[in-house]
Parts: sequence; C-alpha cells; structure tokens
Amino acid sequence: MSKDDQFTNYIKEAFSLLEKINAQVVKDHQTFMNNDLTPKQLFILQTIRDEKKVTINQLSERTMLSASSVSQIIARLEKDRYVRRDINPENRREIIVKLDKKGLELFKEYEKIDDKIIEQYYGNFSLQEVKTFRDLVKKLHDEMKSESSRKES
Repeated sequence: MSKDDQFTNYIKEAFSLLEKINAQVVKDHQTFMNNDLTPKQLFILQTIRDEKKVTINQLSERTMLSASSVSQIIARLEKDRYVRRDINPENRREIIVKLDKKGLELFKEYEKIDDKIIEQYYGNFSLQEVKTFRDLVKKLHDEMKSESSRKES
C-alpha cells in the first residue's frame, strides 16, 4: 500500500468515525435537540448568534442563500420569537436582525449540551490532547477558508 493510499484511508477512517461520533451525540442528547427548526433556520440562527447583529443582506452573503429566502426564514423565526428585527440607530433605513427570547434560550440549551459532552466524552483527554485536537481542527478550518478564498478570487 502506497503512502498516498494510507493517507486517504486514514482520512476516510477519520470521516467514518466522526459520522459515528455525531450520530451517537445526537442519539444521547436528542431530548435537548428536539425543536421544530429546519437546518436552514438553525444555520441562520447560528450566523446571527455569531455576528450578534446582522442585516438580511449580510445574512444572505454569509449563508449563501438569496435575500428573499433569508427574508422568508427570518419572518418565520420572528413569528416564533427566535429573532427580532430592529431599526439600525446608525442608519434608520437598515434593519438589524438579532436573537430574541427563544433564540437566546435555544443557545443556552446548546451550551448545556456542549458542557455535558465535554465532561462526558473529553474528560479523559489530557490538556495536551485537547490542544492538539483543537489545533488540528483549526488547521483544517483555515485550509478550507483559504481554499474557499482562492476559488472566489
């Protein structure tokens, strides 16, 4: 078996293991994850959480969804009190989208899940192992961002 074959096999094995890990986490914590949100709605909410306050156009750019699609998703999330729209005090023609009560509660619950997962699954890892894991994931993320930037240029 060549070095390239070994490399590919190791990566595929890691992918397979990550899929199994994700499935187990969902199974173990399904009661916390029961909500009626679609993947696109959750993606929008995560983007709003990460940005703190964002416009529809910015959400459209960051999520690669059309502005009309984002507007429809925001309307539904606003109706269900996950988000709210406010007039930007610095530019009154602009609407800022922020998390509302249910959106903030959702991410508080996710934080509890994260804490439980860290305690339950990562508790036997050393600090160095956790740091190495973080560094490898960061390196992969940076490589993906760099590749994405090269494609956009």
